Amino acid sequence: MPQRVLVVEDDPDTAALLSLLIGTEGYEVHVVATLRDARAAFAGLAPALVVLDVVLPDGDGLTLCSDLRGRRPRVPVVVVTARVDAATRAASLAAGCAAFIAKPFELDEIVAEIHAAIGPP
Repeated sequence: MPQRVLVVEDDPDTAALLSLLIGTEGYEVHVVATLRDARAAFAGLAPALVVLDVVLPDGDGLTLCSDLRGRRPRVPVVVVTARVDAATRAASLAAGCAAFIAKPFELDEIVAEIHAAIGPP
């Protein structure tokens, strides 16, 4: 059974691109667009990794990162965001995120971070 990756991204185009890219690598991908849906999916799916946007319609993704890390600290969270200032980067790392990737991102970078965090599928 492939490893599950939960993608939390509210932009439909970015979500579709991430889903296609990660799925093509052989991972099982689940996409949600809100913090509420992410919390439910995290509990129900038990993903191996979370790809997380910081800016979501119902709140800050970094709050979710801290919450997820508190519930299952060994599940890596990779932040993919357009907020690329030093404060957001530092807050991401402080919240327990395994990696910080700026949008627009390189496809190879996403794959490399996932492989580094959980290995190939």
